[in-house]
Amino acid sequence: MPFDPNIPEHNAELTSAMFRGQFTGLKDLIDAIPTGQQGPEGPAGPQGPAGSEGPTGPQGPPGEVTQTDLNNAQLNTLGQCSNNSNAVATVGTPMADPDVETLRQKLDELINALRR
Repeated sequence: MPFDPNIPEHNAELTSAMFRGQFTGLKDLIDAIPTGQQGPEGPAGPQGPAGSEGPTGPQGPPGEVTQTDLNNAQLNTLGQCSNNSNAVATVGTPMADPDVETLRQKLDELINALRR
């Protein structure tokens, strides 16, 4: 349906078919306008002012721990734990009783192992 500038008539009942026909007619007129070649791109305009920073969003879920991070955490923890035994001195002095001497050697061995 071609565009008719007299539609809709004054006080006419408005229907979707009538408007659809008018819009289709207008689109046909617009599409019929010849277009020339596109011209060269114009110069860039000046940069606008920086916008303000928005509010901080909620914290996301924790990420996965890499094996390297886990190893470093364990080494750091173990390194701090060995310091706990530094205040404990070894017995050092040999004992006359063979059973007590064996016990003393094992105790010193344990204290030294804790310091590694």
